[in-house]
Amino acid sequence: MVALIIYGFIVGLSLGLSGGGGSIFAVPLLVYGANVPVHQALVISLIVVGTTAFVGALQRIRKSEVDFKAAFVMIITSFLFAPCGAMISRNIPGRWLMIGFATLMFVVGLSMWIKASRDKNTPTYQNHDKHPLLLISGGAITSFLNGLFGVGGGFLIVPTLVFAASLNIKRAMATSLLVIACVSLISTITHLMEEQHLQASTTEFFLAGGIVGVTVGIGLAKSIKDHQLQKGFSLMIILVGIFVLVKEFTLQ
Repeated sequence: MVALIIYGFIVGLSLGLSGGGGSIFAVPLLVYGANVPVHQALVISLIVVGTTAFVGALQRIRKSEVDFKAAFVMIITSFLFAPCGAMISRNIPGRWLMIGFATLMFVVGLSMWIKASRDKNTPTYQNHDKHPLLLISGGAITSFLNGLFGVGGGFLIVPTLVFAASLNIKRAMATSLLVIACVSLISTITHLMEEQHLQASTTEFFLAGGIVGVTVGIGLAKSIKDHQLQKGFSLMIILVGIFVLVKEFTLQ
């Protein structure tokens, strides 16, 4: 019980700090730390990350930090693509899901680290043109991956909002929480309709820690510079990706 609450706190803290990234911890912690089967871990991850993101989004909404227009565009696309990802996920062996998950984390994390390093001494994400089609495409990709891997998708939603909707990094992180909450709900419903069962007690303790963590993370994020948030976020993704790859390729 204590371990699950701590794991949930880590996930929530990551969501609060970065506007995403919680799910990169959720699935590995459930699979390797709590011995939950991969497909069940994906559903629990979606429930916990989605609910935790919703709690965080409410706090950001009260502070007028969420861009509802950008969020709406990405959420609309998820009604088609999130269920597709969830249905395909059911037919892929757990080991290959984890390998695909880890590879994606590593590539995205490395790209974000390079971008953050370049932006260190320049104004971050200012004066970009808006690209509606890119926003729609980003919503489609992230919602598909949400259903497929059980990831919130913040690691892709945040940069998509930055480049396609011309939001600064902190506003993009706030908006990302609302998108993650809605997309995760759609993916969760699809998984449960496929008769995917989950461990209620595991979900409850994990979720309790996540709600506390996201509140703490949002408070801490105020005192951290933009490029530091980006680099910390990307480093987390890279390290978790490497860990999962090593773990899966060393398992018999």
